[in-house]
Amino acid sequence: MKSKFFFASIKPSKNLIFSSLSPKHLSFFNSILKPNELITDASDLPRYNIDWMDKYHGSATLVLQPHTVSQISSILSYCNSNNLPVVPQGGNTGLVGGGTPVYDELILSLKNLNKIKAFDSNNDVLSCEAGCILQDLSVYVKDFGYDVPLDLGARGSCFIGGNLATNAGGKYFIRHGSLRGNLLGLQVVLANGTVLNMDSGLRKDNTGYDLRQIFVGSEGTLGIITACDIICKKKTKQQKLMVFTCDSFAKVLALHDLAKTNLNLNLSAFEYMDHNAYKIVMENIPRIINPFPNKENGHFVSLVEIISNQNIDQIIEGFYNIIESQKIFKDAVISENENQFEDLWKIRESVAESCNKIGLVYKYDLSLQIDKFDELTNVIRKKTEGLAYTTGYGHIGDGNIHINVGVFDKKNNEIVEEILEPFIFQWLRERKGSISAEHGLGLMKGKYLNYCKSPEVIALMKNVKTMLDPKGILNPYKVLN
Repeated sequence: MKSKFFFASIKPSKNLIFSSLSPKHLSFFNSILKPNELITDASDLPRYNIDWMDKYHGSATLVLQPHTVSQISSILSYCNSNNLPVVPQGGNTGLVGGGTPVYDELILSLKNLNKIKAFDSNNDVLSCEAGCILQDLSVYVKDFGYDVPLDLGARGSCFIGGNLATNAGGKYFIRHGSLRGNLLGLQVVLANGTVLNMDSGLRKDNTGYDLRQIFVGSEGTLGIITACDIICKKKTKQQKLMVFTCDSFAKVLALHDLAKTNLNLNLSAFEYMDHNAYKIVMENIPRIINPFPNKENGHFVSLVEIISNQNIDQIIEGFYNIIESQKIFKDAVISENENQFEDLWKIRESVAESCNKIGLVYKYDLSLQIDKFDELTNVIRKKTEGLAYTTGYGHIGDGNIHINVGVFDKKNNEIVEEILEPFIFQWLRERKGSISAEHGLGLMKGKYLNYCKSPEVIALMKNVKTMLDPKGILNPYKVLN
């Protein structure tokens, strides 16, 4: 199976130490798994070999879907002894090729590890397996009056294990902080099959090294996350979304500053979209209702979510009066009910889907000073003018911008890539930014790690990898490629 878009020039060389799948290997896997837990049919393999953007294509001929930790332990022990490379895969919703094979590595799917173990309402702790879908967890804890401390556009298909493996961020970073900051316990299977039980419901445990955090954000290269214990937060009684148009990015920043100052703990999320991002959603997603149908070109859209257990309308009125008096925005809408709340959020959450309508999309998930967001977007837009459609949007509240560059004609894919990389990473390095804010490095960015990490840090990362996975069988070619 050959990639449609993945250029050979950036594909790492195949590790010749690895073995290829043989009948003997297949016989072993059949001995520990049920027939329906092995996928070998050529018609079923593409959805595991190809990422959701149709950008990264592998050629795995076997997908394993164990349903117990002991099975995963046996699989990894065997693969380690026989030099068989393994790609752990969650919901396959990643954006940097981290969950798809590069060559013919085995795919180990976590989809059958999907049990919710318990929810401790005294300590606010959710315990579950790694294959649980994020939205299912949200629905489960909602019945207890709680929120999971993470929300993503891919909530209906991403797995909590994958969220932890990439340290996913999402739109509620302002309210909840990082996912790793809400992690109490973790269960991980190492490359040699050793099971590390670091499960815990304790808020405080100051005993030695915090080994759990090594695996958060490691993208399955150090061990496979199989279960976790996560702190959840009590739901607020009221939430509303305010959506504004601003005629300059400077006013978006001014709105953000006023929101922080005047809303404080009532500020749950602050997002923005440039005009291109907003326009492409309206043109490509028919189900989306445009709240500003007559708005002229060139505006920015800001989304401000407000939460409260008190009188939320009073809070909103006070905030609105302040920003109106300072002429910060041009137009505004406020959600009046839960359906409208969800509909307005879908505008922001549909940008990635909309960009995919163009063709191949280069998606950049970056951290830098928020006053540089629009500058970077315009630099990229100018460099790819006539070849691609560039959008800028993301999380103003935590300094994370998403830039999508959709190529108009697939014949220009390689030209656009050469324009963008490594230029965009060099630009960030000069301004002390990060090449990955929340999506990870995966296959796409591993070779650019030196743009934001020193040689000493990278050397230590490689030492940790060698210690935990000396044969390099776990998610090869990713992160440290």
